[in-house]
Amino acid sequence: MRYGTVLTTALFLTLSACSKAPTTEARTATRALDPAAKAPAKAAKPAPAEHKVGDFWVHRISGSFSEKPMVLVERVVAVDETSTTVEYTVEDQDGQSQMLVTREASTDQIISVMRLVDGQTVPASIADFEGLIARTTFAPDSNEGYKDRTLGTCLVGPSELDCETKTYRVMVGEREATLDITRSDKYPGRDIGGEITSADGEVIYRAELLETGNNTEAKPSVAAR
Repeated sequence: MRYGTVLTTALFLTLSACSKAPTTEARTATRALDPAAKAPAKAAKPAPAEHKVGDFWVHRISGSFSEKPMVLVERVVAVDETSTTVEYTVEDQDGQSQMLVTREASTDQIISVMRLVDGQTVPASIADFEGLIARTTFAPDSNEGYKDRTLGTCLVGPSELDCETKTYRVMVGEREATLDITRSDKYPGRDIGGEITSADGEVIYRAELLETGNNTEAKPSVAAR
């Protein structure tokens, strides 16, 4: 299932241009930034769930695009043969927002969105969810092409991983910038980090996978780090 891709429903950057409009099949955070990312073909038959109840991912988003850093937490709260439900928590300068999103197992299509308000569920729309995730994402205006590929190590929590970073030249308005996407074979289909940096060194956007694991008893912390 594709719901686990970082920052799961947002903006999609193609090789030729970037669009700032969210799509119903959008992915989350850095994956949404990747110029080489292509929409996967729809599954011909239901695939087995890749994640378990309690699996979680904590992302920190920062950069000049936002006044203050924010945190996005994805947590799997229900899995059955037909669907998976993920709780999304965004904490930013306006406080904390939470939604429950249920996707069909065979197609990955969103079939239900609920907003969590004071512990109670309130019906919401796909557009509401896309708006929540859009707060954590940033798309360049155009992609000017692939630049480089480097191999190294990166940290997710206490774990040091072998990672690959691909670099692209992009434009943000009239400013030249670079887009770095970092991935590891340890977490296939999920980005470790992404960064957009202007030619003069300003970090416009940065998304980092801070922590991942499984905890069925307590929610992971969403405190900004």
